[in-house]
Amino acid sequence: MAKLELDYMEYANDAAAQDAYVSSDTARSTIFSQALDADGGAYKNYTVRAVIPAGSLGVDANEVRVTIEAGSVENLLVEKSYIGHQGAGENYDFDGNQVQLLYNASASVDIPVGTSVASDVVTFALDNTKDLIVEMYIADNAAKDTFRRVVGLPATFIHCYVLGDKAGETTPAGTWTEHITTIFGVNKIEGMIALQSYSENTIIQQGTYSLKAVAAQTDSLNDTLTKSGLSIDLSDKEEIKLYIRANRTGTNIIQTRFYDSVGGWITKDISTTSGSFVEVTCDISGIANANKSNITKIEFKILNADSDTTYYIDNIYAQDVALDNAIFFGINF
Repeated sequence: MAKLELDYMEYANDAAAQDAYVSSDTARSTIFSQALDADGGAYKNYTVRAVIPAGSLGVDANEVRVTIEAGSVENLLVEKSYIGHQGAGENYDFDGNQVQLLYNASASVDIPVGTSVASDVVTFALDNTKDLIVEMYIADNAAKDTFRRVVGLPATFIHCYVLGDKAGETTPAGTWTEHITTIFGVNKIEGMIALQSYSENTIIQQGTYSLKAVAAQTDSLNDTLTKSGLSIDLSDKEEIKLYIRANRTGTNIIQTRFYDSVGGWITKDISTTSGSFVEVTCDISGIANANKSNITKIEFKILNADSDTTYYIDNIYAQDVALDNAIFFGINF
């Protein structure tokens, strides 16, 4: 058999891609963090919007999660919540591109007294040069309408707006009441893991999907994406090939790695050309069969994190070069 497929990268969704290629980085970047030190209650059936100015936001992100904190005396029942950038109208207006937050795939969340709950990770293009709004609809339940807050912040730092009417979803009608130097409920907003894998169905080399790897500037250096639990015999195979594309041109900026249970790591540093798939060849002809007969891991390691980089990886296979290049003669071929 001349060609042995190692991974077609056919992962149909982000969850499948992340289950397959696990990031070594588990910590998310902090976009916003604020300790809350007092209770704010009697907000049943209210819409609450916290406006966080750009100067208080840490980093850009393509995905976010928001942590909301209940009060110290009762639960907080949030029916719906949204995150979005401030629009051109009033300070509390969204720009129209807001995204709904979910909690274990549910729109509502009942946060136990004295605790915080983080939303699911949602796709949202957060620009840290734009003011940010987090909105919560508080349920019509007087026993679950208290959240933690903090007051006395600098006037230029944050504003919070409340409206005693949830009608209208993200464009509720009515008169907003402004609370200057206050934030209600939101104690943290987190962004991306420094290196994460995703499913990609547009930029592909073959098939329907490729693996997209998003690497953050600086923080992704030496991070890895690893597929484990394999048992692949590369005996008599002479080379491993794969295809990789990036949004920047660079020399030796990412490394592909294959781990054999006896022989250890087989590595190849990869250079990229912006906007084009590059065919990568890893020569394994000089490695004894005993040292490549049980490949248990496939891994990608970031060698250069000078800028935010997106990689697309597809179609990893091994082959016997001699057999592939053979020329056959005779009527039987």
